Amino acid sequence: MSMIKVSVIIPVYNAENYLPMALESILKQTLTDIEVICVDDGSTDHSLQILEKYQKMDRRITILKQKNSYAGVARNYGMSVAKGKYLAFLDSDDYFVPEMLERAYRNGEEQGADVVIFDGECFSHGTVCPLGGGRGAEWDCLHVCHLPCLSHLGQLGKEHLMVWQGDRHAEPFLIFR
Repeated sequence: MSMIKVSVIIPVYNAENYLPMALESILKQTLTDIEVICVDDGSTDHSLQILEKYQKMDRRITILKQKNSYAGVARNYGMSVAKGKYLAFLDSDDYFVPEMLERAYRNGEEQGADVVIFDGECFSHGTVCPLGGGRGAEWDCLHVCHLPCLSHLGQLGKEHLMVWQGDRHAEPFLIFR
């Protein structure tokens, strides 16, 4: 296997309805030098079985398990074993367009960026959600991530990163390690 360019970290908690779509979006990326680290956060539905099914189909998938400690802790756990040059975070009910990781990686490399920030849209069953849509609204929104733009935030290393779990949905980003 060649060098891992991007480690995609997916915290998973009771996501059986959306998880196959998220995993398919990662496995169909045009950038193939990736690893997919799925952290099962104590799911009580069939999420773990879905992860195991996909792991049998693709050796790039690693499954980690923990008791329910929430997404921030799951992301930190995934970061602790990640081997990629960059880290990418994807929620288990979101997905990436096929060329997203390749474009983000290429832009990060070309610009020497420490952080690549990209845009996303909120979709519900194929329809773009209105602004402000999301959990708690009448829309059951999925976030699709695409269109990299760049942001330089100084030298960041894995040892400086901690993912905060709060009330807000964090914007998607790719972090240089």
